[in-house]
Amino acid sequence: MSETQARWQAFVDKVLGRYREILAESDAGFAQFVANPEIDPITFENAMTAIRQRVIDLSSKLETTYGENVAIFGGGEARALHESASRELGEGFDRWEVRWRASLARSLWARVEPLVRRPVACSQCGAELPNRTLFHKPESVTCPYCRAVNSVSPDIQVSRYFDFAPDAFAAEATIETKLALERGYGARRSKAERIDLARRHWRAYVDVRNQVLPMSPEESERYVASKVKFIELYG
Repeated sequence: MSETQARWQAFVDKVLGRYREILAESDAGFAQFVANPEIDPITFENAMTAIRQRVIDLSSKLETTYGENVAIFGGGEARALHESASRELGEGFDRWEVRWRASLARSLWARVEPLVRRPVACSQCGAELPNRTLFHKPESVTCPYCRAVNSVSPDIQVSRYFDFAPDAFAAEATIETKLALERGYGARRSKAERIDLARRHWRAYVDVRNQVLPMSPEESERYVASKVKFIELYG
């Protein structure tokens, strides 16, 4: 092993060691987050943003050191090590992040399900309103007994759940196709191949999302089309 390769190996080991320490520390913290009945997605997002920035900083150090000190002299082994470390910092962190987001969503559902299913009484006659259709946003519900129109708003915890959970579950379920789509740029796949992969990814994403917060078939297709449009326009 050349001196350059040895120094590069030591540097990569140090960067990845710190990265793994960050995730281990964060695993412990997020386990407490998820178990805390008072936690909300906003607090979670703030913590995740801080962790993500630390990983971005490590990745930036890796890229800068490789580009300035290793790329020209390091050869194939150094390049392979760089690619492997970059994948761990990039794809590895993406997998870790979506797993914790989905974990929080599951924990939130255990808390909000009783609120979603809690009976709501008519403001006029006091009878239970049996024909509610929306649980994530305000709706007007007509009482089938006295015909009074009731304005029903969800509990704030329910609103936060439905703002957060659909995408958390969809991202977890489709993380591998997302990463495959991103790899498609590096692999120089054709535009047609990338469009096909993107369409399959976003349709799978919508399928999972709809299990939590259903959209109509037309809305679902528009959602997918909006995500694929960028590739169609700019390749």
